[in-house]
Amino acid sequence: TKAHAVLQRLVDIDKTRRASPFQLAWVYAGLDDRDHAFAELERAYAQRDGAMPLLATYWTLDSLHDDPRFRSLLKRMKLDTYFPEAVKPR
Repeated sequence: TKAHAVLQRLVDIDKTRRASPFQLAWVYAGLDDRDHAFAELERAYAQRDGAMPLLATYWTLDSLHDDPRFRSLLKRMKLDTYFPEAVKPR
């Protein structure tokens, strides 16, 4: 319930000023909504969000590591060789 409230607040903020798509991805990942989490990560990638280079280090996104879309993001950012462990579930 709290996560949904936080998510709604971020979505509302994003309507009037920029909310971080990376932070939205955190909340969606916490809710186990992978499709929305990856949609926000793709938006963060497109916007060159400053958090993206550390994508594989955020424990809040660990639940996404076994998804092929996660590895695809790492490859596009040329980070897959630096974070080979990121594709394994922890």
